[in-house]
Amino acid sequence: MCFQMKTVHRDGLILYGVMVDKAYLAVEICSGHMRYVYINGLGSHLLRIKSRHPINDNQWHDVDIFWKSVTEHVLQVDDLFTVAYVLSSGSELFELHGLLYVGGVSHQLYSQLPKKVRITS
Repeated sequence: MCFQMKTVHRDGLILYGVMVDKAYLAVEICSGHMRYVYINGLGSHLLRIKSRHPINDNQWHDVDIFWKSVTEHVLQVDDLFTVAYVLSSGSELFELHGLLYVGGVSHQLYSQLPKKVRITS
């Protein structure tokens, strides 16, 4: 998944999706830095880009999130990247089970977000 974004907000939920087998993913900005949270039935995983400068600088940034394999997830923002090795539940596909929320979720849904998603208010 690739997208470009710019913001002046320090915190915010960018993307949230529930996948098959009760897995979910979230992309968010926390304190001006990008976070990718992925949870499957075998555990939770967090990738965070800690750059020298926060990304809430009102400039365009390239964001790439991809799975090199079932167990290797990559988060890249501009020229910085981080990799996580995760336990696999078996699926190589990003299979949504429901809606993919882009730009946040409704206020009614905030209380239902998983605890690992930091942006809850």
